[in-house]
Amino acid sequence: DQSASSGWKGRLCAQHRGMGRLARNQESGIRNQESGIRNQESVPWRSCAAYWYERMNITIIGAGAWGTALAISLAASHRVTLWARDAAQIEVMRATLRNQRYLPDIPLPANVELSADFSAALMTADLAIIAVPIAALRSILQQLGKSLRRPGVVWVCKGFEAETSQLPHQVAAEVLPDGFQCGVLSGPSFAQEVA
Repeated sequence: DQSASSGWKGRLCAQHRGMGRLARNQESGIRNQESGIRNQESVPWRSCAAYWYERMNITIIGAGAWGTALAISLAASHRVTLWARDAAQIEVMRATLRNQRYLPDIPLPANVELSADFSAALMTADLAIIAVPIAALRSILQQLGKSLRRPGVVWVCKGFEAETSQLPHQVAAEVLPDGFQCGVLSGPSFAQEVA
């Protein structure tokens, strides 16, 4: 079993996502290909409980119920910034350590950074999770595309954009410049349960 100090970073493998396994890192895969190793036992697999060994800087764009729930859940393992466009909402959240509007009964962890400044929120982001309604996705992606930072992008919105009838991945393909890795997080869940 490899330790976190060995430098191995696990990433969810799409093929094994449902079986709770993690894929080997790219460097290890290249080494194995070069040496002709085919032995699966040499591949360092991990359970989903060890999702990422390295703490990530995650910015969650959108402080609604879903964005807040993700911030609460991810703050236990990562550095999280929660962004909202409403500066007054952010000030209330700072003062109460709660999102009174959407999840009033669940406290925010003290280590969640709160921001109404889009550029500052993305300054150190390794991953940007977009938790806004589909109607706001295009404008958020446009702002993200203009930023100097190129974090991974995951959106949690669903449905069709009203004006174009495009799905979120189609909007992202149209709006984001090259260099962004994108994905989607979905499933049958409720913000209250995730938090």
